[in-house]
Amino acid sequence: MMPLVVSGFFYAASDSQRLAGKVAVITGGASGIGKATATEFIKNGAKVIIADIQDDLGHSVAAELGPDAAYTRCDVADEAQVAAAVGLAVKRHGHLDVFHNNAGIAGRLPGRRSPPPVKRSSGLLHQFSTAANSQRLAGKVAVITGAASGIGKASAKEFIGNGAKVILADVQDDLGRAVAAELGPGATYTRCDVTDEAQVAAAVDLAVARHGALDVFYSNAGVLGSIAPAPLASLDLAEFDRVMAVNARAAVAAAKHAARAMVPRRSGCVLFTGSVSGVVGGTGPTSYGVSKAAVLGVVRAVAGELARHGVRANAVSPCGVATPLSMVQVLEAYPGMSFEELKNAMAASMEQMEAGPLIDPEDVARAAVFLASDEAKYINGHNLVVDGGFTVGKLLKIPKE
Repeated sequence: MMPLVVSGFFYAASDSQRLAGKVAVITGGASGIGKATATEFIKNGAKVIIADIQDDLGHSVAAELGPDAAYTRCDVADEAQVAAAVGLAVKRHGHLDVFHNNAGIAGRLPGRRSPPPVKRSSGLLHQFSTAANSQRLAGKVAVITGAASGIGKASAKEFIGNGAKVILADVQDDLGRAVAAELGPGATYTRCDVTDEAQVAAAVDLAVARHGALDVFYSNAGVLGSIAPAPLASLDLAEFDRVMAVNARAAVAAAKHAARAMVPRRSGCVLFTGSVSGVVGGTGPTSYGVSKAAVLGVVRAVAGELARHGVRANAVSPCGVATPLSMVQVLEAYPGMSFEELKNAMAASMEQMEAGPLIDPEDVARAAVFLASDEAKYINGHNLVVDGGFTVGKLLKIPKE
């Protein structure tokens, strides 16, 4: 019997100091996006070097933001000045964690005259608050499918920790009720087989009946399907249909019934769990890869239609997450191996593919919280890949002399 991974104690408040102890250089930090970023970084605990060529404004912003901000002149077209900004961060704070290359110019638009210079007034800079809001989902109501374990459970915990009320929708009744009890009064369990549209609709209706609205539907439930090595010519189409029903058709059902609740309010967010197998071929079973590629197609189609109604749709695509349910399926193909042995084997396989370490469910959950929050209000139709750089590229295996 595979051991269940039980989470630790649950804390209601998330850490507002998300960048505590980090040191950053932000170019173009005296105004616009750069200034806004410096403000957010410092609110979240970072030390910031504001690098810009607007000296008066840069010094003024640094004074406004307080002792955690320092200004330095930096023309990013001069490599020596870029190097000096990095050197200043290391000299002042001992290390550098983040370099935000933000400075840029748009150039002159054809046929346009440059606007007159903006005159500064004493009231231009607003008062800076040092307290960040830790309740990023305060007041929001979410349905999360597959929420009794793995990514779904981790997401439910993160959502509630950030102030949301969550309907845990799953087919693992005993486990789902236990997770709801663990997470406290912000969680409610309901049985939901995502291949049954009526049950998906009922989960949405429960959220609205209990909490008055639905702000987020996270379509996370999924299956890996058979991982037994088999050539494409012998693909089991019945198995293919089952995987597509759980992973792809259910995503459409989620979007359909989420829209029913969100469009009239002109507000809401539909999230989906994708996979790098839907982005890069050969990284998972054929049925699974096709189903996750279909999920990304759903995201684009849904985002395109619902944007005009104030509703967003995005996906989170992880690589190599060892969840209890996926491990059960893998263990069926490799009988005799323990959970830990198999997890270590998966980690070794990821390393061989240069995919980095196995991702924790919490890494995916935090990405989902961001996309569900108002911080992502202008992000729509996006696939946020959480893979440590696996899909970006690979190093050439050049033999050493």
